Amino acid sequence: MATRRNRDAAGRLLLAAAALIVSSGAARAAEGPPGATVESLLALGERLNPAVRAAGLDTTAAAAQAEAAGALDDPVLTENYQNYHSGGLFSMNFITISQTFPLWGKRDLRHRAALSEVDAARGRERAAQDELDAQIKIAFARYYAFTRALVVNRQIQTLARKMRQATMVRYGQGDGAQSGVIQAQEEETNTVIEASRLEAERESAAVHANSAAIDEAESRRRLAERAWYPDVTVGGGPVVQTNAPTGFSAMVSLSIPVQFGAKRADEDAQTARLDAAERRRDGTMATIQAALAEALARLKAARDVESLLRRQRMPQADALSRTTLASYSQGHGDLAAAIAAEHQMHDTELELLRTETDEQTELATIERLIGGDL
Repeated sequence: MATRRNRDAAGRLLLAAAALIVSSGAARAAEGPPGATVESLLALGERLNPAVRAAGLDTTAAAAQAEAAGALDDPVLTENYQNYHSGGLFSMNFITISQTFPLWGKRDLRHRAALSEVDAARGRERAAQDELDAQIKIAFARYYAFTRALVVNRQIQTLARKMRQATMVRYGQGDGAQSGVIQAQEEETNTVIEASRLEAERESAAVHANSAAIDEAESRRRLAERAWYPDVTVGGGPVVQTNAPTGFSAMVSLSIPVQFGAKRADEDAQTARLDAAERRRDGTMATIQAALAEALARLKAARDVESLLRRQRMPQADALSRTTLASYSQGHGDLAAAIAAEHQMHDTELELLRTETDEQTELATIERLIGGDL
């Protein structure tokens, strides 16, 4: 009964805390340390969360890429040397500078596509921020609710302790039954079990293949840095003329890296993408560590509950069942009390089985997170 009442109280507190947080925009909380209020948690999350920071860097990279999208390619410096025989050695040397101009609106289309990518990146950044805000508000509500539920549980635990002491005094004076003492002890044990579960839930609320991507981003960043160096094109071939011997032609072209803004923008974009990939890796590691901490907290709680069930509640339920059955056999008490005690014994066994299943579930979760067997 105490377990059910405490859970109902925790549920009511959770709803109240959620309602309080939703309406907290109109009321400012008192100043406190970072993380003491939902507003401070939201500010910390916006500044420190790896996923949000990675999304912001993606937006920065897309904006830098948009600046370079409409730029012209570098001009090309070409030196062409021709040599052939026509009654004597004859040679020619040509030096030209050429520039490619995209036609049919290609530059404008590239620029528009890049701007669309900037808008999409901003949308992803906003979505990441909204998702983080929701997670923080829910976690804060859960933490607040379970903190308050623990306070209620301690009050109930104190009352159960006083009830046990009172029944023991009455039983010692010959004014009470042994079944009453056992029931009071079981009630106190229930509050201890519930406290262990609530503490695990509160801890869980408080904790609340990227290497390849990083390698790719690093390679792209280095490639963007080397875009400042000119490219060389070498060519050659025969020179065929009518009524003249066949000669040959040799050509060397050297690109001129004069589009400084475009190259600087591309370099900034690739650097931002590298930083974003690293933030995603950090975010993945943080997610794994948080999930591992939650699983460990739940495993510890399940083991604590199992220990309490085996060492206290099972013997108490067994003693209560035996006492009520013996009392009924001797003509004392009633059949309903004996049947209720037997059902309580079976319920305790089933709860122990559920707790053992919870332990195995959390162990499997931990093994999945660490990538190996325990």
